[in-house]
Amino acid sequence: MCELLDSEIPDIRSVIIGPGWVKTRIHQEMLSAGAAAGDGYHNTVERLRGNNFVPMERILAGLDWLDAQPRTVIGGRNFSIPNDPWETQALTDKLCRDKDMYKLRRYRNEWKP
Repeated sequence: MCELLDSEIPDIRSVIIGPGWVKTRIHQEMLSAGAAAGDGYHNTVERLRGNNFVPMERILAGLDWLDAQPRTVIGGRNFSIPNDPWETQALTDKLCRDKDMYKLRRYRNEWKP
Protein backbone atom coordinates (compact mmCIF):
# COMPACT_ATOMS: atom_id res chain seq x y z
CA MET A 1 0.00 0.00 0.00
CA CYS A 2 2.81 2.39 0.86
CA GLU A 3 4.40 2.01 -2.56
CA LEU A 4 1.05 2.43 -4.30
CA LEU A 5 0.30 5.63 -2.40
CA ASP A 6 3.75 6.92 -3.25
CA SER A 7 3.35 6.22 -6.95
CA GLU A 8 -0.26 7.46 -7.21
CA ILE A 9 -0.19 10.62 -5.07
CA PRO A 10 2.84 12.75 -5.92
CA ASP A 11 2.33 15.40 -3.24
CA ILE A 12 2.64 13.09 -0.21
CA ARG A 13 5.51 11.25 1.43
CA SER A 14 4.37 7.72 2.24
CA VAL A 15 6.73 5.64 4.38
CA ILE A 16 6.67 2.50 6.52
CA ILE A 17 8.38 2.72 9.88
CA GLY A 18 9.57 -0.35 11.76
CA PRO A 19 10.43 0.78 15.29
CA GLY A 20 11.69 -2.59 16.50
CA TRP A 21 10.99 -3.83 20.01
CA VAL A 22 9.64 -0.90 22.00
CA LYS A 23 8.92 -1.17 25.70
CA THR A 24 5.17 -0.52 25.95
CA ARG A 25 2.14 -1.92 27.75
CA ILE A 26 1.40 -4.23 24.79
CA HIS A 27 3.87 -6.73 26.22
CA GLN A 28 1.59 -7.27 29.19
CA GLU A 29 -0.88 -9.09 26.90
CA MET A 30 1.86 -11.47 25.81
CA LEU A 31 2.84 -12.12 29.42
CA SER A 32 -0.80 -12.68 30.36
CA ALA A 33 -1.15 -15.25 27.58
CA GLY A 34 1.79 -17.18 29.01
CA ALA A 35 3.01 -20.29 27.24
CA ALA A 36 -0.09 -20.26 25.01
CA ALA A 37 1.60 -17.39 23.13
CA GLY A 38 4.45 -19.70 22.11
CA ASP A 39 7.80 -18.21 21.11
CA GLY A 40 6.41 -14.69 21.44
CA TYR A 41 6.01 -15.21 25.16
CA HIS A 42 9.58 -16.44 25.60
CA ASN A 43 10.99 -13.62 23.45
CA THR A 44 9.06 -11.06 25.48
CA VAL A 45 10.22 -12.51 28.80
CA GLU A 46 13.85 -12.45 27.65
CA ARG A 47 13.63 -8.89 26.37
CA LEU A 48 12.00 -7.70 29.58
CA ARG A 49 14.54 -9.56 31.67
CA GLY A 50 17.44 -7.93 29.80
CA ASN A 51 15.65 -4.62 29.16
CA ASN A 52 16.53 -5.22 25.50
CA PHE A 53 14.39 -2.66 23.70
CA VAL A 54 14.98 0.08 21.16
CA PRO A 55 15.40 3.28 23.17
CA MET A 56 12.66 5.84 22.60
CA GLU A 57 15.37 8.43 21.88
CA ARG A 58 16.56 6.33 18.92
CA ILE A 59 13.01 6.02 17.58
CA LEU A 60 12.40 9.76 17.91
CA ALA A 61 15.71 10.52 16.18
CA GLY A 62 14.70 8.19 13.34
CA LEU A 63 11.32 9.87 13.03
CA ASP A 64 12.99 13.29 12.98
CA TRP A 65 15.34 12.08 10.25
CA LEU A 66 12.45 10.71 8.18
CA ASP A 67 10.48 13.92 8.62
CA ALA A 68 13.43 15.95 7.33
CA GLN A 69 13.91 13.85 4.17
CA PRO A 70 12.48 14.67 0.76
CA ARG A 71 10.15 12.29 -1.01
CA THR A 72 12.99 11.17 -3.30
CA VAL A 73 14.74 9.66 -0.27
CA ILE A 74 11.89 8.11 1.72
CA GLY A 75 8.85 7.90 -0.58
CA GLY A 76 7.26 4.44 -0.67
CA ARG A 77 10.04 2.85 1.35
CA ASN A 78 10.22 0.66 4.44
CA PHE A 79 12.66 1.75 7.16
CA SER A 80 13.77 -0.21 10.19
CA ILE A 81 14.74 2.29 12.89
CA PRO A 82 16.98 -0.10 14.85
CA ASN A 83 18.58 -1.86 11.86
CA ASP A 84 19.00 0.55 8.96
CA PRO A 85 21.86 3.07 8.83
CA TRP A 86 19.34 5.87 8.23
CA GLU A 87 21.52 8.55 9.77
CA THR A 88 24.30 8.09 7.21
CA GLN A 89 24.81 10.13 4.08
CA ALA A 90 25.91 6.94 2.35
CA LEU A 91 22.41 5.47 2.70
CA THR A 92 20.77 8.70 1.55
CA ASP A 93 22.97 8.75 -1.53
CA LYS A 94 22.26 5.09 -2.28
CA LEU A 95 18.49 5.59 -1.92
CA CYS A 96 18.59 8.49 -4.36
CA ARG A 97 20.41 6.33 -6.91
CA ASP A 98 18.32 3.17 -6.45
CA LYS A 99 14.59 3.89 -6.70
CA ASP A 100 13.70 0.27 -5.77
CA MET A 101 15.80 -0.06 -2.63
CA TYR A 102 13.87 -0.66 0.62
CA LYS A 103 10.74 -1.38 -1.38
CA LEU A 104 8.92 -4.61 -2.24
CA ARG A 105 9.21 -6.19 1.19
CA ARG A 106 12.61 -4.79 1.96
CA TYR A 107 14.15 -5.27 -1.50
CA ARG A 108 17.95 -4.98 -1.22
CA ASN A 109 17.75 -4.56 2.55
CA GLU A 110 21.05 -6.39 2.95
CA TRP A 111 23.00 -3.27 1.93
CA LYS A 112 25.36 -1.84 4.56
CA PRO A 113 27.85 1.02 4.15
